[in-house]
Amino acid sequence: MRNRKTIPVEAIKDAINNRLAFGGLNKLQRLTLIMFADDLLMSHGAYHGYQHLRKDQVPEGEKPGINAVVGQRTMDMSIEDKFNDTDDTRIYFC
Repeated sequence: MRNRKTIPVEAIKDAINNRLAFGGLNKLQRLTLIMFADDLLMSHGAYHGYQHLRKDQVPEGEKPGINAVVGQRTMDMSIEDKFNDTDDTRIYFC
């Protein structure tokens, strides 16, 4: 009988975060990964929320999750300024 191996939930979360940040997937594919990650993380008590990916965290030419760059304060931005022409599937699980 073969030894059973398990993959840590954290490793799956990291792999999903990498796929959500980089190009090559369409919006439906990213949404599917998000739904899978939500279910997995919730069922294992490992869900700690998410953040929107910023302009400098997605491939050039692709829409970010929020109109800001890493380190930029967004508290003073209006909701319209933050999320105009963005992609709600560009997130990062914490």
